[in-house]
Amino acid sequence: MIRKRFIITQNLGKKFSTKSGDNNKIHINNDYAYNSIFGKKICFGSQILIESLKLLNISFKDNFSLKVSFNQPAFYEIPINIIIYKKKDSNQLIEIFQLNRFLGNIEINKKQLLSQNYFEEKLKYTKQNKKILNKKISFKKINPKSSDREKLNYLLMRLSKYVGVYFPGENSLILEIEIFYNKNLNFRKFEIESSEYDKRFKLIKNTLKFEKFLILFKSLERPKFDKNKNYIYSKKIKEIVKNLKDNILIIGASQGLGLQFLKIFKMNKKINLYATYNKNKISINDTNVSKIKVDIKKDLKKIYEIIAKSRTLKIFYFVSEKIYFEKKLDNQIKKNYKHLFLEFPIKIINRILNNKKIQFFYPSTINIEIDKNSYYSKIKLLAEKKIHKLKKKSKAKILTHRFPAIYSKQSINLFNREPISLSRYLDRNSNLLKLIVNKN
Repeated sequence: MIRKRFIITQNLGKKFSTKSGDNNKIHINNDYAYNSIFGKKICFGSQILIESLKLLNISFKDNFSLKVSFNQPAFYEIPINIIIYKKKDSNQLIEIFQLNRFLGNIEINKKQLLSQNYFEEKLKYTKQNKKILNKKISFKKINPKSSDREKLNYLLMRLSKYVGVYFPGENSLILEIEIFYNKNLNFRKFEIESSEYDKRFKLIKNTLKFEKFLILFKSLERPKFDKNKNYIYSKKIKEIVKNLKDNILIIGASQGLGLQFLKIFKMNKKINLYATYNKNKISINDTNVSKIKVDIKKDLKKIYEIIAKSRTLKIFYFVSEKIYFEKKLDNQIKKNYKHLFLEFPIKIINRILNNKKIQFFYPSTINIEIDKNSYYSKIKLLAEKKIHKLKKKSKAKILTHRFPAIYSKQSINLFNREPISLSRYLDRNSNLLKLIVNKN
């Protein structure tokens, strides 16, 4: 057993993006990556493989096959460890870790010969589905004098660009790469063919052919975010919002449900809207919208001041935090979840408990369908139970609602299917919106 390590810095990630042409935002854009399920930028899968192969010293004197499976993404600036196990016939198994997280493995079969029958079977890889996608892309030619190792790196970079830019494109991930190197092969043209073989998860099978290389790889298509998708309102929704008479405070209105409800309520110009934000600024500029920067972890007094200004007020608690479903969470993340989703809403409710003219709306957990045992889901469920107890003795109107997965920047990264838009959900559940806007 041999242990080796390497680090992929953000600067190396940028260079890889420039050199490969893969400009998928999940790898290079801080804001975009923050809203993803990973919470921060992730390394290119092909770059991890290239860096690993540098340490393995694979010889191109003999034929070989190589299969890599990705289990989890890697992050920049954190050491990536590889453990090399030697097997029979000089074959190798390599396991890849980062901070005790198992990222995937590489299996190397040296002196692998491709028989004609075996070779023909592999070429049928993408032809299991009759509908073959016409995605044959030509890239800039590589120098013929380049070594086979350099050619392999070239192919892995082009593979990365193909998946991240051409097909499936934005948000897509590489799940598996299988490389066959055989001196008897002679594909003169660079060629990629793709076929969607599992529509439930939008999985793609791909075949790349070039000179002595046959590369089979699987990719996963992810939903793409359309910022206008949620904001097509029916006459029914507009009519309900038109009847609103109370001022509204939306705590956490810069993104997600908070931003979407702000865009709905601002259609009523007769009421005042107070919208708070912290990290992300609110993009809306309207005469009846007051934008207030508040870090409620440090200053709840600003929230109390807004409540005191309005005699009648509807409060919407849409505070958000990056959602993680890993079993081992950082203690600081746990503290943030406990403060934001449990302690602070309870404090606000206790503050308004005896005020008949105030309504408090709390969206309950939306991600139990993903993992009901996650720390995030447990905290949200606990908050729901405590708020229901307070509701029984409160003079203020306390409302909770368990939304399904609503279409947003973050939710499209949590699900393989595309979540429902808020506008469509409210159309189907108009009683919910009526309940929200009704007087106490």
